Amino acid sequence: MIRPIDAEPLSKDTLVLLETDFPNQCDAAPSVLISDPLQWVLVNKFCFFSGGPINTEEDVYYQADFDGNPIYMLAFLSPSLTPEELYKLTEGGPENEPGLKSVADVQEVESVYDLTERDFDDLKLYHLGPCRALPQYILQPSAWTKVLPPHFLAARQQAMLRAHDYDGRFDDELAQNSVPVSESTSIKTENGQLSVVDPKSSGFDKDPISQEEAEQEGAFHSNFT
Repeated sequence: MIRPIDAEPLSKDTLVLLETDFPNQCDAAPSVLISDPLQWVLVNKFCFFSGGPINTEEDVYYQADFDGNPIYMLAFLSPSLTPEELYKLTEGGPENEPGLKSVADVQEVESVYDLTERDFDDLKLYHLGPCRALPQYILQPSAWTKVLPPHFLAARQQAMLRAHDYDGRFDDELAQNSVPVSESTSIKTENGQLSVVDPKSSGFDKDPISQEEAEQEGAFHSNFT
């Protein structure tokens, strides 16, 4: 097996040779792939179950240890979700308000890529041969480690920073609009709900009285005037 460091960079001359040796396949491929070497990446990891190539710069994948050797599994959702869609970076409002408004939301959103027992049931259904080659302890979620490519990690970091910023602005607004309990002198009851009343803004300087008590007090004063 050729090591990645031993592989020569792809050049236009290589593409010309490829077009000469495999004309039918090259005719069927998009023209940009046959003319631009930068469209190609070196792949040295493959999905153990499907045999599909894994582009470590783009794909989410999983890694497990099989008798001292690493094996890989391509994520089922890749590439259905882009990093921007996963972390909701494109859903901000006019003030760049994040779609994920807390650090917990950012941490939880990646659960879409967490392996489950059902995933392995599907693997056994569609890739029975490779599954039979593995011991049972590998055919469970705890045996695999999720690997995010660089641009996913960058998007995660951006979402985390925006969530931190939103949390900070929310805490500032809460502190500015809150009334200190020590300055509150009465409790106002409305429809069974209790709320603290600020004496500076309410105009009350004593315990509130009901409308019926006010009317009775007014009638008492009128009898003596």
